[in-house]
Amino acid sequence: MADTFTDIIKQRWLNPRRKRFWAIMAVLFYTLFGFFATPLIVEKLAIDFIQKDLGRTAAIEKIEVNPYVMSLRVQGFAMDDSDGERLAAFDEFFINFQLSSLFNWAWTFEEIRLAGSYFFFERFDPQSSRLTKLLADLPEDQEAATSEEEESGAPRLLIHNLTLSEGRIDVKDNVPETVVEMSLAPINISIQSLNTLPDRHGEQSVTIRLPGDATLKWAGSLTLAPLDSEGELQLENLQLDMMLAYLEGVLPLESIAINMSSRFHYRIHMDQDGQLDAEIDEIEVDLVDLDFVGLAPRTDFLSVEKIALTGGTMRYPEQSLHFNSLRIEKPRLTAWLDENGSLSLDQLIPASEDGSASTKSDEASLSWQLGLGELIVEAGNLNLSDQSIQPEAKLAVRNLHFKLAEISNQDEALFPLELEGSLPEGGSFSVAGNLGVFPEVSFDGGSRTKSVPLSLAQPYAQQFAHIVLEAGVLDSDIEVKMPAGQAITVAGAVQVSGLEINDSITNERLLGWDKLDIDHFEMNAGSGKLHISELIFERAFGRMVINEDLSTNLSKLFIEQTGNEAEIATAEPIGIIIGGIRVDDASMDFSDFSLPLPFSTHIANLNGTISTIDTDSSAPANIRLEGQVDEYGLARIDGAINLLDPIHKTDVTVEFRNLSMSNLSPYTAQFAGREIAEGKMGLELKYVINDGMLQGENSVVMSDLVLGEKVDHPDAASLPLGLAVALLKDADGVIDIELPVEGDINDPEFKIGSVVWKAFAGLITKIVSAPFRLLGNLIGIDSEDLGQFEFLAGRSDLTPPELEKVVQLKEALQKRPELTVEISGVTDKTIDIPALKFIQLRALAVERLGEEFSDKDRHSMLLDVNIRSLLETLFTERSPDIPLEGIKAQHTNPPAGDPEGKPILDDLAYATDLWGRLLASEIITDQDLTELAQARATAISTAFLASGEFDASRVVIAQPKEVESEDGEWVRLELGVVSD
Repeated sequence: MADTFTDIIKQRWLNPRRKRFWAIMAVLFYTLFGFFATPLIVEKLAIDFIQKDLGRTAAIEKIEVNPYVMSLRVQGFAMDDSDGERLAAFDEFFINFQLSSLFNWAWTFEEIRLAGSYFFFERFDPQSSRLTKLLADLPEDQEAATSEEEESGAPRLLIHNLTLSEGRIDVKDNVPETVVEMSLAPINISIQSLNTLPDRHGEQSVTIRLPGDATLKWAGSLTLAPLDSEGELQLENLQLDMMLAYLEGVLPLESIAINMSSRFHYRIHMDQDGQLDAEIDEIEVDLVDLDFVGLAPRTDFLSVEKIALTGGTMRYPEQSLHFNSLRIEKPRLTAWLDENGSLSLDQLIPASEDGSASTKSDEASLSWQLGLGELIVEAGNLNLSDQSIQPEAKLAVRNLHFKLAEISNQDEALFPLELEGSLPEGGSFSVAGNLGVFPEVSFDGGSRTKSVPLSLAQPYAQQFAHIVLEAGVLDSDIEVKMPAGQAITVAGAVQVSGLEINDSITNERLLGWDKLDIDHFEMNAGSGKLHISELIFERAFGRMVINEDLSTNLSKLFIEQTGNEAEIATAEPIGIIIGGIRVDDASMDFSDFSLPLPFSTHIANLNGTISTIDTDSSAPANIRLEGQVDEYGLARIDGAINLLDPIHKTDVTVEFRNLSMSNLSPYTAQFAGREIAEGKMGLELKYVINDGMLQGENSVVMSDLVLGEKVDHPDAASLPLGLAVALLKDADGVIDIELPVEGDINDPEFKIGSVVWKAFAGLITKIVSAPFRLLGNLIGIDSEDLGQFEFLAGRSDLTPPELEKVVQLKEALQKRPELTVEISGVTDKTIDIPALKFIQLRALAVERLGEEFSDKDRHSMLLDVNIRSLLETLFTERSPDIPLEGIKAQHTNPPAGDPEGKPILDDLAYATDLWGRLLASEIITDQDLTELAQARATAISTAFLASGEFDASRVVIAQPKEVESEDGEWVRLELGVVSD
C-alpha cells in the first residue's frame, strides 16, 4: 500500500513529464525564492543603492517576505550620513500588497505600516541641508525617472491602511546665530483608504507630539486624485520660543514666549483642470502668555495675557477671509522715542532697500476681501516715554479699552471705534466715532477728556520756558471730522481748571486761574481758521516783576529755540477769531525792583470783557476792565485796541481812583529824588494811537499830597517838587493837572514811561519857573507880571497899579494856602543912587528952607533967590577951595545977538551947575541902598497885611538883591513863592 502511494506520487506528481510536476516545482521555487532569496536580494539592493549610489552607509537587521500574502517586513533599518551622523532609521516597516490590484486597475495595499521611524534634518546654510545633499547625490537616471513620473501624473493607488506610529524627527538648524534643535515625537499617523481613485474617500488621522507637550492633530478624509480632503486640524500648547533663533538675526529680540493653540475645519477640492476650491471654517487661534524682551536698551516691551482670534472663515477662489472677533486681553506695551526722536518699535521693522516688496504685498492684500467683526483690547497698559528731551517725558495709560468693529479692506467702509483709558495720575479719556481706511483715511467722531493733569506736559513746557506746571486739569469735549481726502475740522469745548504755574527760577507763583472755559471752538485746517466763541477766565492770577537790571520775569522765562527758524518762517499763519474774553474776579501782583525804593502793588477783583478779536481784521477790540488796586484803589480800562497790532489802532482810557500815593514813592524817588509820605491820586489816561503816532491826555488829580524824604538817585531830575505841589494844591488840598503827551511809537528809542515823565518834568519846570502865571490863572488873569512890582528910582512907595496886584495876589493865594510870599527888596545902583542923591539933597534944602521948598519944581526952585543963595552956601561949605566967581564967570556971556554987549550972568545955568556939583558931592552908601531895598519889600508886605485878612506868616522878607532896570526909570521887584 505504501509502495502504491509512493508510486502514485512519483508517477502523478513528481514525474517531470507531467505538468503537475512543474507546477509543484514552480510553487516550491516561488516559496523558496519568496521566503529566502527575496529578503537577501532586497537587502542587497537597498544597501548597495545607499552605499554606492548615495554614498551613505546603511544597515538592516532583518527582512521578511511572505510571497503568499505578498507582504514585506523590514526590521532594524538605519542609515548614516557621509559624516557618520544617523540620518534615518526605523524599527519596522511593513507593507502588504493585494492581488486585487488586478481588478481595481490600481496599486492596492492592504496595509503599510512604519513603526519607530526616525529622521534627522539638519540645515547648514539657507541653501544646503542634509536632505539637499542627499538628493544631489541621486543618480541622474533616478532624477529623470522622478521627473517622468511627475509629468505623467499620479499612478492609480489604493492603500487601505497607512500607519506611522511612534515616529520621531530631530531638527537641527545651524543657520540662525543660535543653533535650533528640537525633536518632534511621537508622530502617529493613521490613514484609511488613501487612494488616487476617483470618488473614493477614506478616514485619516494624524497626531504629532511637538516640543513642550504640544500636539498637532488632524482628522479627516483625503483623496489624492483628484485632490479632495475634508477634516479638522488642531494644534495645542505649542511653545513658539524657538522662533527667537530665527528672529534674533534680523530683529533686536532676546527672548520670546508664546503659547499657541489653534483649530479649524477645512475642505479642499481640486478639479480635473487644477482649479483649487478651499473652504476653511471655525478658525480659532489662541495665543497665551505672550512676552517679548529685546530692543535697545533691553526691555520687556510687550506682554499679553491672551490673544483670541475666533469665528474665522476663508474662501478660495473667492479670496475672502473673515473673523468674528480678535480679542486682546491685558496687553502691556512699553515704547519710547530715543534721543534722536526715533520710535523704539521701529527697531522691529527690517531695513529694506526699497519699498517695492511692500507695495506688492499691499496690492495682493487688497485683492482679498478681508473682514473682522470686532477688534477688542481689554485692560491694556501703555508705558510711553520721550527721551528726545531732558528730562524725559513719561505717559502711562491704564485700563485701556479699545474696540473697532466691522473692519474690512473694502473702499469707503467705516469702522465704529471706541477707545477709553485712565491715567495713574488721575483723569481719563475716551474716543468714539467711525474710522475709514480705504481708499484714504477718514474719521468722524469725538474725543473727551476728564480731569487730565496738565503736569503731564511739564517736560515739554520746560523746553520752552522756565516754568513748573504745579496743578491744573483738562476737560474737553471735541468733535473731529476728517473726510477722506479733505482737511480736518476740530470743534468742541475745552475747560482748564485749577491751573497753577510757577516760575522755576524764583519758585514763585506766576500764572493761574480757577477755571478757563471755552464754550465752543472750531479749527479748520483747510482754511487755516480758528474760531473761539469766548474765553472766560475765573479768578485768574498773574505776576509781573521788573528786576534790578530792568529785565522782567517774563523775559527771563523763555528759552531761546534754535534750529527751527526756517520752519517758523515758512509756516502759514493761522487766522484766529475770538468771540470775546471775559474776566471774573482776576488779580495780579506787580513789583518793580529797578527803582531805588522797591515797589509792589496788588490788583484784585478784576472784572471785565474784551470784545471780538480777529487777527485778519484791522478793527480794534473793545475792552472794559475794572479792578481794585491795593486796599481801596480802583482801576478801570475802557476803549478800543487792536491787541495784535496796538501800534496801528488804539483808543483807550485808563482810569485810576483813590490810589495811595505813598506806594508810588519808588517812582518819584527814581525820577525826582523824593518820597511821597501820603496822599491819594486819581488818574485818567487817554491814549490814541494811529499808525504809531501817539496822542495822549493825562488827567491827574491828587489830594492831600505830602512829600517825604529826599532820596539820592543818579537818574533823578532836580525838580522843586515841594514848590510845585504848593503851587498846584488848592485850598481843599487837591491838585488837578492836565498832562498831554505825544510821540512816535515806531521810533526804537520811544518809551512811554520816558515820554510821560518828560512831559511831567516839563510841566513842573514850567510851573515853578512862572508860578505867578499859574496864580493869575486861578483868578482869571493871564499875565506873567502878576508877581512883578515896579518902583521909581530911589523910591519905595507902591503905585496904584502895584497895589492892585497885591489885591489880586491875595485872592489867588487864598486858593493856594500852602504857599508863602517871599519878598526880596531890590535896588539898581545905576538909577537908584542918582535918585537917592537928588532926594537927599532936596531933603537938605527942605530942612534949611522949610516946606516952601518942597512945593517948587526944579526949574522954579533954581531961579528962586533964596534957594540959589542956599546952593551957594552949601557949595562954599562943601568946596571952599572953589570960588563962586569962577563958576559964575563960566556962565556969564554977552547977550545973544550982541557979542559986543555987556556980559550977563545966566542965573539958571549957574544954579543948575551948582545943583549938579552939590548932587555929585552927595554920598550914598550901601546901607542907604539896603534900606531902600528893605523899604520896598516892607511896602509890599504892608500892602498884603494892611487889611488884616492875610496871614502874616505867609509873607516873608528875604535878603535884598541888586537888579538892573530895563528902562532906566523903574526898578522891578519880582516876588517869590515858597512852600511851607
